[in-house]
Amino acid sequence: MRNTTGAILITILATGLLPCLPVNAAEGDVNADRTELDDVVVTATRHAITQDRLPANAIVIDRATIERNVGADLADILRQHAGLDVARNGGPGAATSLFIRGTESNHVLLLVDGIEMNPGSIGGPALQNIPLDSIERIEIIKGPRSSLYGSEAIGGVINIVTRRGDRLAASATLGSFDTEQLDGSYHGSQGNWQYGLDLGSERSDGFAPRADSAEERGYERDHGNGYVRWQNERAMLELRHWEAEGISEYLGFFLEPLSQEYRNEMSSIEARLAGDDSWSARLLLGRGVDEIRQRDPNFLGEFDFVRTVRDTIDWQHDFFLSDDHRLTAGVYLEGSEVDSLSFGEGYSESTDVTAYYLQDAVGFGDNSMISSVRYSDFDAIGSETTWNIGWNHRFSEAQRLFIAAGTGFRLADATDRFGFGGNPDLEPESSENIEIGYSADMAAHRFEATVFRNDIDELIAYVDPDGFAGPATGSNVNIDRARIEGIELAYRWHNLAWRFDTEIIIQDPEDLTTESQLARRARRSISASLVREFGAFSLGLAGVASSERPDSPFSTAMLPGYGVVDLTAGWDIDPNWSLGLRVQNVGDRDYQTAEGYNSEEQSFYLTLRFQQ
Repeated sequence: MRNTTGAILITILATGLLPCLPVNAAEGDVNADRTELDDVVVTATRHAITQDRLPANAIVIDRATIERNVGADLADILRQHAGLDVARNGGPGAATSLFIRGTESNHVLLLVDGIEMNPGSIGGPALQNIPLDSIERIEIIKGPRSSLYGSEAIGGVINIVTRRGDRLAASATLGSFDTEQLDGSYHGSQGNWQYGLDLGSERSDGFAPRADSAEERGYERDHGNGYVRWQNERAMLELRHWEAEGISEYLGFFLEPLSQEYRNEMSSIEARLAGDDSWSARLLLGRGVDEIRQRDPNFLGEFDFVRTVRDTIDWQHDFFLSDDHRLTAGVYLEGSEVDSLSFGEGYSESTDVTAYYLQDAVGFGDNSMISSVRYSDFDAIGSETTWNIGWNHRFSEAQRLFIAAGTGFRLADATDRFGFGGNPDLEPESSENIEIGYSADMAAHRFEATVFRNDIDELIAYVDPDGFAGPATGSNVNIDRARIEGIELAYRWHNLAWRFDTEIIIQDPEDLTTESQLARRARRSISASLVREFGAFSLGLAGVASSERPDSPFSTAMLPGYGVVDLTAGWDIDPNWSLGLRVQNVGDRDYQTAEGYNSEEQSFYLTLRFQQ
């Protein structure tokens, strides 16, 4: 077993968290394109707000951080933040789960340009299928946000914002495991029109994902992102489409080589209209598709598949009652269909959702208060009412304190209700969260601390009174309860040449039913990064360390703690050309985030990029 304490100390001393300076756009203004504004977020409140007035814990990952991590995927970027535990069944392209603050992997709501990506079949989003090249910014809001976004938003919300702005760019990446990646984009504008297209392709032979087999499994992915936008001083209309599809190879239960085709896509039409400085309105029509099809037949000679199609209408109306008082009201309609075939058992189910939400954001002096409530009605299932309330106080321009509370829920997905052990009478999982946070800025330094507690009830679990030895006679039931308590600490030091960041989480993710630690969630983790600029050159170290955690509620296996360090380097050859290098797992550490599945060994990725 590796020395986890030593790994944590090495990580603290030698590395730091990759920079995550917040940048965003004033989305509440129809004229505001995605210009960079420090410390502004949109996802937490559905409109632009500076973090010093936000009663919540937010992380924003900017484009510079994404480009520095050449050859990485979305999971690599997210796990550089403490409290975001990642587990995956092998390397890039393999099934990946994310746990925010100790909640379940299906308690994370993933949005792409505001359109939900979570499938209706298993709940957890396919993080492994999202290419980084088309991402401009990633906003992460910790804590429940069901009062604004509905189901799944118990642990937090991740919003992927795709790229905008005038540019011509291309990049080529070569790396370990015969990895090859090509990306290109053209974005322009003319008069009131803006348009853009991003295209990319990636191939890799991969490595052996299972510890008990030398069989290598790879993946391939093609993706595209395009948009056309028209706007003037009062109105905006935008059409956009994002899509990723490819093949993922893996090993089955008996180590047999298998593969599957996947497709994820988001299409939307968004319209905005601004009134006479007293109101604005936004209409978003969206369609999301999540599909997996097996390329190898099952024992019946059939090809298993699962497909979710979700159509949404989101109408949001903002009333500006004063300079410091904003009222947001909205209506959300959703119709989703899920079709599945698995080992001869299949289902086809549809769900309609009607929801109404209301948010009040008011500021008075150094105080601000934001409260929201949402009523969601699900046909033939029932209804849920959720709320959030938060108060933020600024002691000065440099210090603030916030207190927030809220509720969240996750509707039982189609597999819970109609798949193995299906129970159509399942109640939604529900949560109650409270947190207190403090932050202080002192010149180039920033310190943050957040204490939180999240109680989750009606968790769904499979119960078989006869055990797993004989034929399955059990079903899914609302039986489990969990409580996650913890503290998050963050420190940042940025000056003209140096950037140092570190985050620590100490938490107790407890299954109250079994009085045990929740699976694949660490009690302690730390992330840190140090980046140094040398004119046209940059050099960085990034490290993550995690304590031990159980692998599964169905086994007694414990995953040992681990520490991993990555190296990044960059060279701006001239104003248009740049070269980037990343060495993954510099120390060639042997560790697992899921029992029996290998993690990436020491590997190298080199990217040549052109942009003007």
